[in-house]
Parts: sequence; C-alpha cells; structure tokens
Amino acid sequence: MASLKRVIIIGGIVAFVGLIILILSLVLSSMKRLDSHEIGLKYDTIKKKLQKDAFYEGLHFGSPGFKFIKFAAVFKSLQLNNFVCLNKDEVFITLQLSLQHRPRAVKIYDIARLFKNEEDYQHILLPIAQASVYETCAEFNTSQLQTERGIFQERLQSILSKRFEEVYTDVTNLQMQDIRRPSQYEKVIQDKEVAREDIDVAKQENPRQIALAKNAKKKARNEAEIVVQKAESEARNVLAKARAEANGIEAQYQAEAETFYNMKKSLGLDEKSFIKYIATRAIFSERDSPVDLAIDEPVKLGLSESK
Repeated sequence: MASLKRVIIIGGIVAFVGLIILILSLVLSSMKRLDSHEIGLKYDTIKKKLQKDAFYEGLHFGSPGFKFIKFAAVFKSLQLNNFVCLNKDEVFITLQLSLQHRPRAVKIYDIARLFKNEEDYQHILLPIAQASVYETCAEFNTSQLQTERGIFQERLQSILSKRFEEVYTDVTNLQMQDIRRPSQYEKVIQDKEVAREDIDVAKQENPRQIALAKNAKKKARNEAEIVVQKAESEARNVLAKARAEANGIEAQYQAEAETFYNMKKSLGLDEKSFIKYIATRAIFSERDSPVDLAIDEPVKLGLSESK
C-alpha cells in the first residue's frame, strides 16, 4: 500500500508539473512582441486565419501558437545606383537616386494578402521604382535633364507615387543625386561650349577689330589723299613748266618771225626772193656757224624761179 501510495503521489506531482509546463507553454506561445519599427497582423497557424486588425509596438496576446505577419512601420530607403535609362533623344542616361517608402498601416491586411510577407513585398518595390524611372526618363530630352532637373524630379515623384499607390505604399524624400550623360556626348557638349565661348570672345573682340580696321582704312585714305595731292602738285608743276617752255618757244618763234618779216620788208623782197636770200647766206656761211641775217641785200644770182 505504501509503495502504491508513493507511486500515486509521484504521478500526481509529475502530472501537476506537466500541467504547469503545458500552461506555461500555451501562455508563452500566446505572447508575441512587436518592436517600435514593426507593424503586424495576427495569424492563427492552427486555423490558418489572418486577422485584419494591425498591431504596433508592444507585447500582444493571441490564440496559442499564433504569429505576427510583420511589416515595416517606419520609412525604408531604396537606392538606385548607376541606373541606366533611355531618354527622349534615345541617349543613355546614368542616374543615381534614392527614395523612402513605407507600407500604409490601414492597408497592411491587403498588402499581406497580395505579397504574403515583408520579404516578397520589398522584392516587388524595386521593379516598380525602376519602371517609374524608365517612364519619366523617356519624357525628357538630354538638355532638359540638365536644365530642368527640378521638373524631372517632380515628374518622377508623381509617377512613383502613382505606381506605389497600387501596392498601398507611401513614397517620400526622393533625392536625385546624379544625372550623367555618356562620355562621348559630354565631350561634344564641352566642345560646343568651347566653341560658344570662342564665339563670345570673337563678338567681344569684333568692335575692337572694326575700330582697328576703320583706323587703318582712314590712315590708308589719308595716305592716298596725300599721294594724290602730291601727284596733282607735281602734275601742276610739270604742266606749268611745259607751258612756260611752250610760251618761251612760241615767243622765240614769234621773235624770229618778226625778225624775218622786218628783214624782208627792209630788203624789199618778196617771199621767194627772201627764201633765196636765206638759202644763199646759209650756203656761203662757215660750217657750224650761225647765219647772220643782218646783212645787205644779196647779189642777184639769176637763179631760175621754179613755178
């Protein structure tokens, strides 16, 4: 009897301890904690049922064996590094940007139904962001991506918000960190800028060059006028000298003509007789000596007159 009683007591103790352990196990399996950065939905692993109400930070009780389907309760960053897209000019543009996203708490149940868990949910956000960048990039040409970066960022923010809306996600703090064009295109742009600067310099130099050209033209014109005036002066001098010489020759011939006339008159000769007289004087005068016309009437030579 004593041994049976001992067995019963030991069995009771074991059963009690087992019950305590079972109760503790059930209690512990009914308790789950959510951290400050988490939001969760209760999922009954036995009944395979997901509750719609969302729970936040703290210790929560549920049916034994339940678990939380957890999602981020704070914004997370998504980074696109060296992301290449094709713009409106069909030029490849390399972008670097970042954004922050967070699932909407009121839509956690719908998100869980769509993506099952946080991992699958995060996995779909990257392609959505990439598709948004592709769409936005195709709307802007190369120059606009440089000169209208703010407009480009606003447009991308709008498209991202619209696409992330479809998966119940908020997007904020979009940052365009870099927009790079192909190196060959950059070289062409740099060459164009250098050419434009050269043109600007040429335009600035143009008035000075024009002034120099005008001064050179004025100087050449003055020199030409001086040459013309000098030539005209020399021409006048030559003309005056020629006129003086002509007048002298004319006066000389006039004097000789008057001398011949006076001689002919004083000798009482007609034209033919006077010519014979001159010829006779020339024939009988010494060689290379001037003919002295101031002589008496010549001797009648009886030369026949030619008719």
